[in-house]
Amino acid sequence: MNKPMDKSWINLEYRLDESYVKGANEFLKFAMANKLPGSEIYCPCTKCQNIKLVQEKVAYEHIIVNGFLRNYKNWIYHGEPLCTDGRDNDAARRPNLESSICDDMVGMIHDAFGIPNMDDVVDDEPSQTMEGPDIETEAYFKLLKDAECELYPEDVETKSNRPIRNYDGNNKSGRGLGGGKQFLLDDITWVQAHRYVLMNFNAIASFREKHVTLLRSERPRAGEHQICRIHNETFHIWFMDHVKQLRQTSNAQISPEVEILSAGPDQWGRRYTGYVINGFRFRTKERESKRKTQNSGVLLNASTTSFASARDRNPVEGDVSFYGVLTDIIELRYTNDLKFVLFKCDWIDNNAGRKIDEFGFTLVNFKHLLYKENRLGDEPFILASQAQQVWYVQDSLEKDWHIVVIMTPRDVFDVLAKEHMIEPQVEPYNGQHLDDNIFTNDEDSAWVMRAVDGATIDVNIVEDDDVDTESDDDVDTESDDD
Repeated sequence: MNKPMDKSWINLEYRLDESYVKGANEFLKFAMANKLPGSEIYCPCTKCQNIKLVQEKVAYEHIIVNGFLRNYKNWIYHGEPLCTDGRDNDAARRPNLESSICDDMVGMIHDAFGIPNMDDVVDDEPSQTMEGPDIETEAYFKLLKDAECELYPEDVETKSNRPIRNYDGNNKSGRGLGGGKQFLLDDITWVQAHRYVLMNFNAIASFREKHVTLLRSERPRAGEHQICRIHNETFHIWFMDHVKQLRQTSNAQISPEVEILSAGPDQWGRRYTGYVINGFRFRTKERESKRKTQNSGVLLNASTTSFASARDRNPVEGDVSFYGVLTDIIELRYTNDLKFVLFKCDWIDNNAGRKIDEFGFTLVNFKHLLYKENRLGDEPFILASQAQQVWYVQDSLEKDWHIVVIMTPRDVFDVLAKEHMIEPQVEPYNGQHLDDNIFTNDEDSAWVMRAVDGATIDVNIVEDDDVDTESDDDVDTESDDD
């Protein structure tokens, strides 16, 4: 009986030790003596794990550099007889076998190739020597290797890991569709957009309160309606002058952000025709005019001060829903690090152009707009971060009226609402509740949409790689027969 080979060298930490090098050479000598003529041997290093066929020189380098598999003591893949602890060798060669045990894929492969279960092997049965890999053996190892691979590697996009359709760049500022185009802001647009940013930026809330207090002291007989109107029309001018005066005549600490905002934005802006934010894909009315889809409907939920008349000294504060159609998307630049994206919309006049029918549906009429002319005092802009999406369905009986359908963002589901189990992308009509008591005449209202804090746009918005393609989020408003 041959003397068993010494395999204690496998556990040595220092792989340049004389015993380790000698043991590696003895292993290779044994493996080369038992392989088929002209064939290679399986490399038992910690990286190849008896899966890769290599030449003797390569195997030696791998054993020295990477190390020998510690628990591969029964060299069944290199000509040594199969012993009762062969299961341990399978585990040594397949360190990730645990992930496959649950469906016993390896066991089925063993059965297919007639490899016995080592628990059933009797010690006194004659053992067989594996002479080397043949075609069937190589097929076995290939199947075994495939069984250990992940069904879906990390770099393969699947239903479970693909990005959401309306991906907005993981920030509250969203992203434009396409690179956008630079344009020169006209004076009215510049004032309207700048004024809205100032009215919705928390960092200057104290300045807004100070301006209102000053107006009340200067006009003690003026009503709140008049004070609000003057405040909205003149705050941006007073704010700029006030910050300049503070900087020149006092030691007041003024933040760089406040100084930048007081100076106003650049005259050059950037215009988009499509924008993705809050999980919605918006397009301007002009851009979608030749499409069969509708993505221009905008909803703003805002806190508004309403007056019963110009003399009313007890205004009503309440949340109001404004419905409109997106007409322009502009990026307002104060500095490279401080930018705002705003939506310009044709807003419905809630007094004459909005109603709720007996079934609870909200209807709007686009012949009754809040602003019919582009005047300096108008407020057609909102921050893109404040926008929600709706779409409008023409009433079959009253053609001038359109039913409002409120959309929910893609990939957002209300699991507690049974209605969403039927149609998760559309909010049920009976979920809309509006307070009729806070709507008054247009001329008696201060249309200041103070809703959500301003969002600062990251200067490094990716603009070049976005291609605006028709998505499943687009609402089809026409039939395919057109």
